[in-house]
Amino acid sequence: MNTEQPLKQRIKSLVEYLGINPTEFARQIGTDQPNISQLGTPKKPGITKELVIKIVRRYPEVNSWWLMTGEGEMLIPMEPEKNLEIV
Repeated sequence: MNTEQPLKQRIKSLVEYLGINPTEFARQIGTDQPNISQLGTPKKPGITKELVIKIVRRYPEVNSWWLMTGEGEMLIPMEPEKNLEIV
């Protein structure tokens, strides 16, 4: 289990995992880059419900609870497809 990370570090970890830059991440979720870069700063210490929804809609594998609190894993464990067994 991950130890809790500050919000700014969680967003950085997610962007790194996705292999894109913060500007592209912002574009893909339908916001602007300053909204992303200011997360976890005194100006924007928390993440809004609306931003969490935008991220999870674009990246459904991302754990929304982790985004909001830093608790748990960044990604939701996916069930392996039962029909994809190699014979």
